[in-house]
Amino acid sequence: MYEQICLLSPNGDREILHGEFELFIQLPKNYRAMHMSRNIEAIHEVLWEIIDSNEPKLKVVDLESVCSEIAIKLLEFHDYSEVAFVNLNFQYFLPRLSPKRKILGNESYRASLGSIAKRQVGKPKISFSVGVSVDGATTCPCAQNQAKFTLQQLMSDQEKSALDHLVQRFSFPTHMQRATVSIKLAELKAFSISIIDLIDLAENSMSARTHSLLKRDDEEALIQGAFCNPKFVEDVARDVIDELLFGHKLDIETEVDVIVETQESIHKHNARAEIHSSVFDLLESYKDLG
Repeated sequence: MYEQICLLSPNGDREILHGEFELFIQLPKNYRAMHMSRNIEAIHEVLWEIIDSNEPKLKVVDLESVCSEIAIKLLEFHDYSEVAFVNLNFQYFLPRLSPKRKILGNESYRASLGSIAKRQVGKPKISFSVGVSVDGATTCPCAQNQAKFTLQQLMSDQEKSALDHLVQRFSFPTHMQRATVSIKLAELKAFSISIIDLIDLAENSMSARTHSLLKRDDEEALIQGAFCNPKFVEDVARDVIDELLFGHKLDIETEVDVIVETQESIHKHNARAEIHSSVFDLLESYKDLG
């Protein structure tokens, strides 16, 4: 179900977004189907509580509270269910500067917030989820190393000694592709990491960011930066995990899903890397590595 939502941006401005709610309940085995109209009622009741009755406009609220309140309302309306899940998907926009000319653009990202309410004595137990899907670019280390090797074969011993210096100053040819990094954190007790943090983390994990608006010298700067930072999809996934574990304070029970996929430019297949684990298990695997 689509709804208009109002979000307070980091600079204090109000942003009107259009979000899609996904609502689920756990159906007991002796029930053939749920009472579907109650889901719509739950959304409407929570949203109408937010609306100021004197002014026909939406108050600014945090979206996490909206999701958790709807999840709690679902348990009230579906008294036969033990678990209710609410997810809100929406487009999120951030200002970004182009790499060379520093032209200000408004870039679009896909984001989601969710809440799970589990029935227990007293108030329901609430946990949260947050996710983003971010586009960027990667360059292939394999093809680039082959280009370096080919150059070495053509160089004299004296020229080879200067190769390391050349590598630091000039990029070598390789193929480039659009990449998408998707990150989702679930079983959060509180929102210890924001949507903006996850977007920054995803973009920084790739070879380069991509932009809607680029002039020629911006394109050159972006490509040069990407060629100096080649990565496989596996490298990107590992970098995301490293930053999540050691750059942010996440509870050990947090579930982590990372998917990196590239739309290969010279292959007829895509490349994909996935990591699905908990923070606890990931930290344990680092201990095993020493």
